[in-house]
Amino acid sequence: MSYRINTIISGQEAEAMVAADSFDPLVERLHRMVTAGRGMVLAVREFTYLGRPPVLYGGLQLNTETPGGGFGGGRDGTRIRWSACLTNGGSGFEDTRWFGFGEDAYEYSGNVTEAEAWKRYEEHEAEHSDHFRRRRDMTHIAFTGGLSGWKYQAGDRVVITDWNRDGVATERTLGFEMSEGSW
Repeated sequence: MSYRINTIISGQEAEAMVAADSFDPLVERLHRMVTAGRGMVLAVREFTYLGRPPVLYGGLQLNTETPGGGFGGGRDGTRIRWSACLTNGGSGFEDTRWFGFGEDAYEYSGNVTEAEAWKRYEEHEAEHSDHFRRRRDMTHIAFTGGLSGWKYQAGDRVVITDWNRDGVATERTLGFEMSEGSW
């Protein structure tokens, strides 16, 4: 297991790239965090290059009433994806939010190994006027908290930033209400 993948499992603060070989440790940590029973707040910034403030969705919990107990995704051939269905308890469409990621992980996608994905991430820029110098078709995840046995902290969060084919990023930050307990 590579050093970077190992930090997903052992680092209080960890960064990871979504890839076929990092999928299982990412899912394990994400599952632990969203099933902890803490209230959650989701901040979504679309088109990050515009500098707009995020849209906030508060009072969220995992919606265990949905198929899969609130979780979706897995490995579908050459695609890896994971999502959690979050709800504020309301019955309307706007009361449900999805938090997760999805990437192609076929040969030459650059997402088969985390090392490949990190190489592409580091060689490209989040924003650039040249389309081919932008980060494209990749997802970066940053964790604070969520390690098994560690106490909850006020700064616990997960930040998922994904870049589409055009190099346009969406950033989703999941924060947690303060409470007593341990992951």
